[in-house]
Amino acid sequence: MGAQRNWPTAPGGFVSMHKGFPIYKGLPDRPYAVVGELTVEQYPQYMNAEIAASGRKYQAEAAMIVDRQTVNGGLMNFGGGGTTVYQGQSSLRPTGFGSYAGTQTGVATTYANPSYSAPISWDKTTVYLIKFLQ
Repeated sequence: MGAQRNWPTAPGGFVSMHKGFPIYKGLPDRPYAVVGELTVEQYPQYMNAEIAASGRKYQAEAAMIVDRQTVNGGLMNFGGGGTTVYQGQSSLRPTGFGSYAGTQTGVATTYANPSYSAPISWDKTTVYLIKFLQ
């Protein structure tokens, strides 16, 4: 990352741990050096796992989220159509050689299935990988 500077710190920064790897969502409370920067595009529920894996890969001691944007990828549509249910009775009797004779009565009811739309989005997050100075 080039020449280091005195990066800002703040007391009481929020930090979450993912399998023992600290991920700061604000400034760390002690001096640090930035050893790398990465951009992670991932669904929110998998974000911390990917940040922690990258941090370990590049031998950082922690990560600090510096920017997060939500990317809208459109809509996913599913459902719709209908389901038909048959209810009735039959009185069939074998007549031989795989044939049957008799009567069958009943009702066929078709139910409409609702359709749904859900947004497709993920996070694009900029992260600094850091090592503590003290």
